[in-house]
Amino acid sequence: MRFVADPRVDAYIDALPHWQQSFCREVRDLAHDADPEVSETIKRANRPYFVLQGNICALQAAKDHVNIFL
Repeated sequence: MRFVADPRVDAYIDALPHWQQSFCREVRDLAHDADPEVSETIKRANRPYFVLQGNICALQAAKDHVNIFL
């Protein structure tokens, strides 16, 4: 891991089914690879957000898919 992980984001991802975990971790890595200054947090009660001078993207897992908000 090349970034500072927010344990709340870890908990969100760890609670998902395996296929969603894999997808969310890949998106997480892409967000952090885009710029080393990207940070992560939880907003809107439980949704992971990746931010750098504003929101870059967010994740929201659903029953049969994962939404990525850009």
